[in-house]
Amino acid sequence: MPSAAPTTPIRVLIAGGGVAGVECLLGLHELAGDRVELTLLADGRDLHYRPLAVGEPFGGERARHYPLAAIAEGAGARLVHGRLDAVDVDEHRVRLLDGGRLSYDVLVVALGAVPFLPYGRALSFDVATPKVLSRLRTEVLRGAASHVVIALPRGPHWMLPGYELALLLARDAVPAGLSLTVATTEAAPLELLGPAVSAAVARELADAGVRVVLDTDVELGRGDPVIATLTATGETLGADVVVALPELHAPTIHGLPTTAEGFLPVDADGCVAGAPDVYAAGDCTDFPIKQGGLAAQQADLVVEHVARRAGEPITPGLLHPVLRARMLTGHRDLWLRRDLGDVEDRGTVASHALWWPPDKIAGRWLAPYLAALDDAEAGVPHEAAHGRILDAGLAPAATPVARDLDLLGDAPGRA
Repeated sequence: MPSAAPTTPIRVLIAGGGVAGVECLLGLHELAGDRVELTLLADGRDLHYRPLAVGEPFGGERARHYPLAAIAEGAGARLVHGRLDAVDVDEHRVRLLDGGRLSYDVLVVALGAVPFLPYGRALSFDVATPKVLSRLRTEVLRGAASHVVIALPRGPHWMLPGYELALLLARDAVPAGLSLTVATTEAAPLELLGPAVSAAVARELADAGVRVVLDTDVELGRGDPVIATLTATGETLGADVVVALPELHAPTIHGLPTTAEGFLPVDADGCVAGAPDVYAAGDCTDFPIKQGGLAAQQADLVVEHVARRAGEPITPGLLHPVLRARMLTGHRDLWLRRDLGDVEDRGTVASHALWWPPDKIAGRWLAPYLAALDDAEAGVPHEAAHGRILDAGLAPAATPVARDLDLLGDAPGRA
């Protein structure tokens, strides 16, 4: 049974303006309505849709950004610009880096993680900076970088962008005679998505002429070109450019318990262990896989529990992580899916969308919301855009939900 509804709205402070934070904001606005008083704390002005940035220099979709002020206003929330520094769990108050203070009844920490380059002389591959990738493409096309190594360290991080970059470079630079090697610590490409996906991605890489070395780390020596040593075999490669996917480190938050690696430990309800009334979602938590869609799923769990606390008559579910990835390949997208809770799921690969809306981050509230904004920018009225989702039978009117199309035989996008 849900707890009795509070007589006044509960004050919910969401720290973080990324995927998990905005998913929480939209979900609580939808589920709890005026039962909650929402505040979004963010150190940036925009929600950056980073997964598309890797393809932008190669003529792909533009990496989009959405003003947080408009998102907060639409959700009836107060927006505060600042960075969370410390939490006083006894006083239910947070301190910002600039010294400001904010009080809360419930705190949701969704700060993401901090990229860290593990190799000193490598070019950091940060999808938030497509200009770096654009310069790399230019160097490859004019022949100034004909030997490129893409290094994928152990992490934690999300491996997919490294393979996307390899395929985009290889298929874009065929006339330039590019020699491209991916050195990965994985036992198989995108192994988290299962053997069927790994096999399909390996074929895609081979067809594009990309060499993949598995189970290896990289050591960089001095000189020009850079000498990259593959630790698994001792092989040395002379590379004009070494591009490394950054590892993700935990953000610093004083006053909250952390794991040895600095991440926030969360229980099955999304609560931070040892911190009453504090929840967390996304890359700042100790969930071992760092990926936007999974961050949204963690946020959805938190939304349900906080909405129930606010008096919404719902029964929260359990986190059932499903990996969904839309992979850019340079000639067609691949749609990849695996239910991490099903030990027999070997992964699914398709050349058509496996979920709706068909975007790279499948968030229950975020995906339909951003799809409607994009359609409105393109001149499609919001009602028409939302109606397409409803007409397809993919979401009830009150609850926009990203749904898997492989479960809906008559849904758009089926092969």
